[in-house]
Amino acid sequence: MQKKNVARYALMVVFIFVLTVIQTTVLHSAEVFGVIPNLLLSCVVCYSLIKGDPKAIVFGIVCGLVLDFFGGRTVGINTLLCMYTALLCVLLHGGLFNNNALVAMLFVFVISLLYELLIYFFNIFIWGYRGIWYALVYKILFGSVYTALTALLIYPVLKLLAEEWLPKPRRRNFLR
Repeated sequence: MQKKNVARYALMVVFIFVLTVIQTTVLHSAEVFGVIPNLLLSCVVCYSLIKGDPKAIVFGIVCGLVLDFFGGRTVGINTLLCMYTALLCVLLHGGLFNNNALVAMLFVFVISLLYELLIYFFNIFIWGYRGIWYALVYKILFGSVYTALTALLIYPVLKLLAEEWLPKPRRRNFLR
């Protein structure tokens, strides 16, 4: 049983690594309106909706640290936002919705929109960026839609990696 959990965590680490490599290299050639999707944010939301336990918060912290390491100008913002994103999804897990890819896509869109708005807000105050309407329409909105579309690809893979690999206990049929 322990070996299966170690294998599952190793596959999750490999999946995060592959998403990071894709996000930092290949996706720059697939820009739409000058934006690329945030694959790790989509991964955090999907994993948190699938698992719904405190492990998802740790997963969010790890993905946030990776985002900070590979592209964040201000270290720690991505980590905090991914952690709070995972916490929000864990709190909403199972109570309000049927857990499927379309619901995950909707959650990724809304959370990505809020995430990018907060990142832009911090960048205004820290680095002095301006042009909120341009950023809102051309960067934040298109980026959120693009990130939400990636949830349709990421969700099934994470569902497969996150599910328990142990055989399910057989139910006893009391009618026989």
